[in-house]
This record gives sequence, structure tokens and C-alpha cells, in this order.
Amino acid sequence: MQAESVGISVPPPPRMAAARVRRAQEDPRWVRYGLTFAAVAVVSLLIVIPIVNVFAEALADGLGAYFRNLIGDGDTLHSIFLTLTVVPIALVLNLVFGLAAAWSISRFRFPGRTLLTSLIDLPFSVSPVVAGLMFVLIFGLQGYFGGFLRRDGYAVMPYVIGVFVVFVALIAYLIVLPANERKRRGFFALSPWLVVIGGGATLFALVVLGQQALDVWPKNQSLKVIFATPGLVLATSFVTFPFVARELIPVMDAVGSEEELAALSLGANGWQMFWHVTVPNVK
Repeated sequence: MQAESVGISVPPPPRMAAARVRRAQEDPRWVRYGLTFAAVAVVSLLIVIPIVNVFAEALADGLGAYFRNLIGDGDTLHSIFLTLTVVPIALVLNLVFGLAAAWSISRFRFPGRTLLTSLIDLPFSVSPVVAGLMFVLIFGLQGYFGGFLRRDGYAVMPYVIGVFVVFVALIAYLIVLPANERKRRGFFALSPWLVVIGGGATLFALVVLGQQALDVWPKNQSLKVIFATPGLVLATSFVTFPFVARELIPVMDAVGSEEELAALSLGANGWQMFWHVTVPNVK
């Protein structure tokens, strides 16, 4: 007796069921081809055609003329040298900031953590044109700091160098600070916050007073930021600084902190924990 005669429905074979589900999930053919054509057209119009045009115009007079203009033109050499100067500086700044931001956001819970995460994404939502206008309004001749930078811009350098020295000393202190309380002796027996605040303020005062006493920086001399190397570094860093942090934060969240806690319990300091535990896991 067949199943249909007694009112029992026979399910279709697995292959037929899978094919039916796949057809139900697929869009019509004209939709798929239309979207693919639109995507290829936009990429070709905005990326492929401009790149082809650049190479065609550059090589219009042959490879010989291209290399003569590349090597013999002073403006071209200056632009290449400027690029090779700005990019490494911005890369180092982004690397330091990205590592610090990813480590802080992934491993600690502190007030303002959500705000810091939102600020990291800010360059993605701000147009580069608006960012350039912002720097012009801040550091330009008619900007907020333009007049001061034009009169005595180098007066800020002792304070900038002082902050940088304190930052490097703080990072070094946190790196070599033993995690095991039993290993703390002498200088490390003090409260870490007391050491950080008191030592940082003392070091900052010594650096600033030393530079001012030795007249390291010229006085009454303007410091140019806009349309100069500092402005290029600021603009490049602002546009690109979210990339390192945004790449590392999900990876460090996925890795977790179990191995780092185990390293801390065994007495590893910050540098050992970072270099031998965190870096291999991130890789």
C-alpha cells in the first residue's frame, strides 16, 4: 500500500529539499546581474579608470622621459623626500597609539571607555576636507593659535619635550614594574600612583627648566605648522590613526586575558607579558 493512499505525505529527498531552499534564498537572475554590473561599473569609474589614466599620462613620452623627470626634477625629489619623512613619523605615532588604545580598551574597564572607543571611530565619519579645515582654523595665521605660533611658536617646545620625556619614562616604569608584590623593593615599594605623579611632575620640571636655562630653543621665532611638515604629520595621523586600534581590539578581545593573568601570577613584568604572551597570540 502506498503512503499517498492512506494520507501520509512523503518528504522530498534531501537533495531536492536543499535545492528548493537554495532557490528560495536566491534573488532573481536580473537582480544578481544588475547589482554585480553596478558594483563593477562604480569601481571601474572611481578606481580603475583614474589609475589607468595616471599611468598613461606618466608614460606618454616613454620610460626615459618618466625617469628623467623623476630623478632630475627638484620638486619631484622634494615630494618623495617629504613623503618618506611624513609616513614613518605617522606610522610610529599610529602604532604607539593603536597598541595603547587596544590594550586599554581590551584589558581594562574605566570611566570614559565608551567615549574613547567612539573617538577612535571619529576620523571614519569626518571628511578629510573638514579635518584639514579644522587644522587651518586651529593653527592657521587667523586661527586660535596662529598669532602665538607666529610670534613665539618655539616657546612651546620645552613643554612638548617635557611631556614626551615623562610619557616615555612612565611607559618604561610600567614595563619594568614587577607584577609580584614580593619583588618590590626600594623605589618600587612606594605607591605606583605616588611614583607616577610625583616623579612625572619632577621630571617634567627638570626638563623644562633645563631647556630654558640652556636656551635650547630660539626665542621670538615663529613655528610653522600649516603648509609644513608638522601639519602634514598631523593630517596624516588624524586620517589613519583608527586603523591599528580597530584591527587589534577585536583580536585582543578574542584572545582573552587568561594567559596574561597566568604570566602575571608567575611574576612576569609588563614587557615580558606583552612580548612573550600578547604578541604571539595576536599574530
